[in-house]
Amino acid sequence: MKLEDLQQGTIIATKIFSPTEVSDFARLTHDTNPFHQGEDKIVMGAHIAAYIEQQIDMQMPESKDESKVVEVKVISNLKPGIRSALIHLSGQKYSLFNLETQTDIARIERKPIEFSKLKRGSNPKFIASYSLRLEELIELNRLVGSPETTRLTHACAVAFTPPTIVYWQNAAIKRQEGFIGLIRSRQLREVDPANFEVRTYSPKKKNPTTVNGNFLYTLPTEIYTKGKLACLVELLVSAIKPIPVEAFEYEGKREVS
Repeated sequence: MKLEDLQQGTIIATKIFSPTEVSDFARLTHDTNPFHQGEDKIVMGAHIAAYIEQQIDMQMPESKDESKVVEVKVISNLKPGIRSALIHLSGQKYSLFNLETQTDIARIERKPIEFSKLKRGSNPKFIASYSLRLEELIELNRLVGSPETTRLTHACAVAFTPPTIVYWQNAAIKRQEGFIGLIRSRQLREVDPANFEVRTYSPKKKNPTTVNGNFLYTLPTEIYTKGKLACLVELLVSAIKPIPVEAFEYEGKREVS
């Protein structure tokens, strides 16, 4: 999107992610991705996605529709300190726009598509259990602009899925491969912040799809709370080389609190 395209949309919020906010969001979601650490860190894609979704729900509550899938596509990296604008393009389409480089950071859309459920009886490969204390919950919501003090918003709950993939890969092959470029999610019920878990499964296809020389893997993921399915999530992982098969076949669990 070009700068002149801003005139066709409506700015509903502006945001500068500070270095402290980026570090705090990573700490609270137990994100160990090295790209989100240190002096040269970038803003976590899930942080961007959570901020966008939260702002849309707050600024345009009439657009909220839990029957639709929320799709967030991360297009370019964002460093802390850069001013961005959340733009309502049309209908259920939005963009987070870098005002300094005049480029898209991310696109979000609510789509009336059928979300592919996993077959019942299939076993998750990796499970990470999470529990947030009240003060952590309030801080996490604050970092995406939510005034909530007792609820874990859908946007923040989904933010725990990418760190779980990083845990999974590190446990399996001792390193992280690829990056998450797309997050699709649908909320089925509220997530209890004191008791929830992320379940990850093997990619839908054994062989990755290749696009522009990159290898793409679609990872079905679910969020459970108190033993009940709360969110359906799909993560699209992109890599410049094939990811070892064992990275997606390792079975394990991790409890984080």
